[in-house]
Amino acid sequence: MIPRSAAPTAGRSSSAISGSGRLAGVIVLAVLPLFAQSFQYTIELPLLYALSKGWPLVTLPLTLIGLARVTFPGRALALVTFVWIYGVTPWMSQIVLNNTLPGAVASTVKVWAFAYLFSLPALLAWLRPSPDDLRRMVLVLGAATFLLLVGLWVTLPASAYQANTIEAKILLWDPERGPRINLPMFFGLLLLFTLNRHIWLRRRLWPAALLILGFLLLMMIYKARMSIAAAGGAVLIGAALSLGRWRWAAVLSLVLAGALAAPSLLVYLGSAEFAARLGGSLTARQAEAKAAVDFLNAEPWRWVTGVGNLTRVGDIGMAEILQTTYFFVVDLGWLGVIFEFGLVGALLIAGLCLATLRLCAMLQSSEHAMDRALLDYVVYILLTSWIYPVVYAPGELAVCAALAMYFVTVRSATQAAPLAGPAIMPQPARRGDRPPDLRGAASAKH
Repeated sequence: MIPRSAAPTAGRSSSAISGSGRLAGVIVLAVLPLFAQSFQYTIELPLLYALSKGWPLVTLPLTLIGLARVTFPGRALALVTFVWIYGVTPWMSQIVLNNTLPGAVASTVKVWAFAYLFSLPALLAWLRPSPDDLRRMVLVLGAATFLLLVGLWVTLPASAYQANTIEAKILLWDPERGPRINLPMFFGLLLLFTLNRHIWLRRRLWPAALLILGFLLLMMIYKARMSIAAAGGAVLIGAALSLGRWRWAAVLSLVLAGALAAPSLLVYLGSAEFAARLGGSLTARQAEAKAAVDFLNAEPWRWVTGVGNLTRVGDIGMAEILQTTYFFVVDLGWLGVIFEFGLVGALLIAGLCLATLRLCAMLQSSEHAMDRALLDYVVYILLTSWIYPVVYAPGELAVCAALAMYFVTVRSATQAAPLAGPAIMPQPARRGDRPPDLRGAASAKH
């Protein structure tokens, strides 16, 4: 990660948080939503939408610095993953789909955000916000998300909602759920997971009331069924992990309960009643999945390498090649990942998820609820990945990893005995100090 010598300490002077420190805080607060891809699909906000798409290019210098100086468990895996998804996959799309070189490169835009694994830690190493300030920024963004959700709900007329999901991504309407607001919920959900951890860490009831209120708002306004269910699962797992010496017994009990409920759940998921509740979305996904499997089966080696993807602006789309009404890889969860990147790419991406999970697990003894809640968000990503693939918004995973790197390094720097694992960040700079050597962590013992 970034070296321990670069980590901010708890004993920052008042001068360290004034002037440049405040500017650093403003910068971090402004750019965190871009790293988390909060505007990646908000076509109603064209400027922010374009900035989000181009953010990996804007932060490319930081990525290069991070590649040179940031080390963490899974760094080698990340580099191999980059070679595969940025090199092999575009090449396969040229071979299999007759894609052009510019089109092949453009088809990888959605996974450019994996580079935030290096650029965001490099930015934090440079700006050095205090850990408490960074936690407050994340929670403020979470509270702002819910305030905006409620504000839009009570002020917008019914005519503002659209059924056409091609032209609208935020204000949506469908016959099954009616009007709903599909705001990016990374910070909102992280706030809920933090409240859940706070309940168990501090044994207080007021966070429970806010947690219940948050879920009620999600069910009444957000209405994304899979996301809400997965968030509930992440809350249960977070609660189980907060039970001290009983945590593993609680986790195993949840796993056993899930295994016992699985047969009945699978029967219900295959029922006509469930299909009717989902409207046409289930039928559409089934048709897309069948088309994807048939295309991969036509040449079995495609399962291993994947076939890449096409952009929407090309002369021909995936739907025409697969001879379906429409085809969106992101509708297919891990099958979509395998279709595009192959089993090799899917295993590499799954490995990055597990590496991030390992990073966040290093914070489970932290006295800060938000530090612990980072693991819950990674669990949420894994739970939703069967419907919404990790490559849909990899910036969320990268932000969790970067924050975990930062907090682990800070804690390591303030303890007499270093933590097992790599270090992450620089000491607050004082006038006359030499710049920290961020390469020191590369030799840290794991």
